[in-house]
Amino acid sequence: MRYPLIATVVITAFICLSLLAFAWIKGDSLCEIKVKLAWIEVNAYSVCESVR
Repeated sequence: MRYPLIATVVITAFICLSLLAFAWIKGDSLCEIKVKLAWIEVNAYSVCESVR
């Protein structure tokens, strides 16, 4: 059966969309996101400028 493959794709898409939504909500204050689930680790970095 191909259900495990479909489930993996759906879960991966959900995680990616959640990260994109979080980045959109946080706006300019986002510098780094680290999400670690069981065997999956996702790191997202953006360029941060320090305000002086």
